[in-house]
Amino acid sequence: MKNLSETTFENVWAKIQRNRPRPEVVSEEEAEYIRNVNEINMHRYYFDNAGNYCFDGFYTGEYFLTAFRYGRKTFFGEHFDEIIINVGGLETDDVFDIVMRNDHALGIVELKYNAHENDLPDIVSKAQAFRLNFPDYQQYKIYLGLATMEFYPKLEQECEKNGIAIIKQMDDTVVINDKHLKAY
Repeated sequence: MKNLSETTFENVWAKIQRNRPRPEVVSEEEAEYIRNVNEINMHRYYFDNAGNYCFDGFYTGEYFLTAFRYGRKTFFGEHFDEIIINVGGLETDDVFDIVMRNDHALGIVELKYNAHENDLPDIVSKAQAFRLNFPDYQQYKIYLGLATMEFYPKLEQECEKNGIAIIKQMDDTVVINDKHLKAY
């Protein structure tokens, strides 16, 4: 009979790590990305078992932000040089979850753990709100995106209709559908 005191998360996790095939890491940046995703996943396990639903929003933000920082820097057909998080408005109470910037365009990504199509009018209003809060960016093209852990067909259709990029998790990858994107 197995000793139950030996069946802890740490012991099981260590065994999984020992038996997992190791991919070749080609750069330190990719290694850092893998460490960050593993750390986020480990925290998610603990929080979910503790029943803390509030962690889901934090997990969503960290997951997508890590993917943007250590993954591709090209989104919405633009290469972005800078990523800024949680930008607060000066004129309005708007908060812009992720803002990506280059010398002529902005990508504003709204993060939601559980998005609904009723959220889309607020997302569409982010472009005008950003220009109102930050007048120096009046001439910039603004692209909008929705990053959420759970998409459903109607939400994706509404994003496409409104020209909002669909950013979602599929397995261990962030997938971006921006074929229908429009500049605001």
